[in-house]
Amino acid sequence: MLKPLLMAGAVAAALLAQPVGAAEKTQLRVFSIFDAQMSEKWAPVEQAYEGANPNIDIVIENTAGSGAAVYPDVLRTAMASGDPPDVFFLWGGTISGPFVKAGQVRALDDLYDKYGWHLMRLVDYFLEGTCGPAKHDQLNRLEVSWEDPCVVAAYGRLKKWMDQGWIVPEFLGISPDDARLPVFQGSAVMINEGPWFEGVLKNDEQPFENYDFFVPPSDQKPLRYSAFPEQWMMPAKSKHPEEAAAFINWMTQKDTVMKFPEAFAGSAVIGYKPDCTTFPFECRWVDIITSDQATYPPTDQAFEKELMDGFFEVQSGIVSGQLTPEQGAKVMQERAAAWKAAGKQ
Repeated sequence: MLKPLLMAGAVAAALLAQPVGAAEKTQLRVFSIFDAQMSEKWAPVEQAYEGANPNIDIVIENTAGSGAAVYPDVLRTAMASGDPPDVFFLWGGTISGPFVKAGQVRALDDLYDKYGWHLMRLVDYFLEGTCGPAKHDQLNRLEVSWEDPCVVAAYGRLKKWMDQGWIVPEFLGISPDDARLPVFQGSAVMINEGPWFEGVLKNDEQPFENYDFFVPPSDQKPLRYSAFPEQWMMPAKSKHPEEAAAFINWMTQKDTVMKFPEAFAGSAVIGYKPDCTTFPFECRWVDIITSDQATYPPTDQAFEKELMDGFFEVQSGIVSGQLTPEQGAKVMQERAAAWKAAGKQ
C-alpha cells in the first residue's frame, strides 16, 4: 500500500499581552471560524479560563467553514456597526492588513513592553520552484512583471499536472473536507495540508501508520515552505480592552497550550512541545516552525482581495483550458498593472 504524503502547509504564533485584573462580571465576545469539532476542543479552554476568572464570561461567535472568503466580511460588518468583538481570530498579511490600516485594531506595543486552499498553495509552490525565493517575493510585492518566463513556467507546471491527471478531476468544485477523501480511499497519494491535518486524521479515524508528511523540495536555496500567521487580535473599539488583553495573554502562555494541545495545534509559543507519542506529526512540526528555516507567504496573504481575484481567475482559466500558461501570465500582469495604476498598492 502506498503511504500518502502530506505536503507542508504552514503555521505561526498568536499575539501576547499582559494580564490585567478585572473587578466585575464581564462578557467577552470572541469571533472565530471554529467548526463543530474545534468548538468541542475549545470548550474546556473556555471553561478553564472562566474557572480561573469567575468574573469573565467567554462567548465565542463562529463563522464556521467560511475561510478567508466570508469571515473577513463578517468582521467588517461588526466593526462598521460600532459593535465589534473584544477579541478576534484572523490570518496575517493582506487579510488582516486592511483592518490595521483602517485603525480598527488595537496596537499591543505597550502591552508587549509590560510583558517582556489547495490549488493556490500548489501554484505558490510552483512559483517558488520556477522563480526562486528572491523573485517570488518580488512578484508578491509587484516589483517585477508577472509576464516573467518563470511565471509562465509555473503555470506550465500547473497545466502539466492537469494534463497528466496528477490532480484529482473536477477538484475545483470539491469542498476541502471532500478533497481529502481520495487520499483516505487510497486513490490519491498526496495533498497540501498543514499541522491541523493530524487532528483531521484523528477525527476521521484514519490509521496514522498509513500517513507521513514532508516539506516539499523546490530545487532552490534556501529551501522555504509556505507559512502563514494565525493570530488573535483586539479591535480598537473593544468594550473590554483590559479583559481582552488578559484573555489573549492567557491563551499564549506555555502552560495553557500544554494543557490543551488539541485546541492550540501547531503553536509556536516558546518552550511548547507536545507529547510526541500522542501527537507525532505536531511534535515534528514544532521543530520545523521554531527552527530558522525560511518561509514564504501564501498569495492570499500577499495580495489584497481584488488582486487576489485576478490570481484565482488565471488559475481557473488554465485549469479549464481557457488560458495557456503564456496567456495566464499576461492576464496576471494586466491585473497587477491595473491595481498599481489605481493607486491601491
